Amino acid sequence: MKKYIPSILAAIFPYSVLFALYCMFSGFLMHSVFQNNGFLLLLAVILFWVVSLGCAVATCVISLARKWDSYKFARANMILKLIPVPAYILIFLIGCAFLITIFTFAISFILMLLDGMAIVLSGLIGVAAVKRNHSDGILSTKEMVAHGILQFVFCADVVSAIVVFCKAKRAKKQPGRMHQPLPGSQPSMSEVQ
Repeated sequence: MKKYIPSILAAIFPYSVLFALYCMFSGFLMHSVFQNNGFLLLLAVILFWVVSLGCAVATCVISLARKWDSYKFARANMILKLIPVPAYILIFLIGCAFLITIFTFAISFILMLLDGMAIVLSGLIGVAAVKRNHSDGILSTKEMVAHGILQFVFCADVVSAIVVFCKAKRAKKQPGRMHQPLPGSQPSMSEVQ
């Protein structure tokens, strides 16, 4: 499981947004850490996102190049999709509360953008897991495309990750099912050679 550690940054990015909200309304942290400058706070969150994006891309590339186990990768993807759910709920509720007045409307818009940035991080890892399961013959091409798109849709990404994990688990229990292409799916380049 050590190979999945870089992808944890993608799962905890929404919690950094919550921490930024806490800092914004905490006099001590905002004064002592960010010198009462909201732009420094936003810069810190964006910097954390850039580092998380690098780790997510690295996880995606390495997982496809080294042909990680599809079952374990689907399980890790499911866990990484479930970890930030409480943060998403809190950010949504706080964003709705900020919509009440016209003075805090911009904060709601920024929270929406940060949530979009978070779904990109987890979506990259989800697409890699879906591709790995397709390469192992667990998902058909149509399922791969559908689940690949769903990895970037709020709420549907969690359901999709659970479905992919259940299919990978079922394929693991059936001997000889993995590494055999499904009927109607295109063979991969390694199978052709």
